Amino acid sequence: MKWLIDDLYKLIEFDEEMFDFYDMYYLLKSPHKIRFFYNKKELQLESVMEGDECVVCFNDKWYHSRDDFFKGAMADGVKLTSVYDELYRKLRTLADLL
Repeated sequence: MKWLIDDLYKLIEFDEEMFDFYDMYYLLKSPHKIRFFYNKKELQLESVMEGDECVVCFNDKWYHSRDDFFKGAMADGVKLTSVYDELYRKLRTLADLL
């Protein structure tokens, strides 16, 4: 999925007004703060540069890469990748670049 999203945004421009869960692959390549909703709760994550790659902080847990985030991030004991369609459809960036 990561390469598909990365390649997609080489062809088209990213739309900050409307994107979905897997578009976060693109956003997490660089420093961002992102918020979204699950089970009527607002959740936030942040990516920051560490060396040559961004690391991701979500629910007070640090993930070494965006791949690690998508493999292991959980909310309410449920992997985000298994409930991506239940997440609030309109994710928002809080800051384009930190």
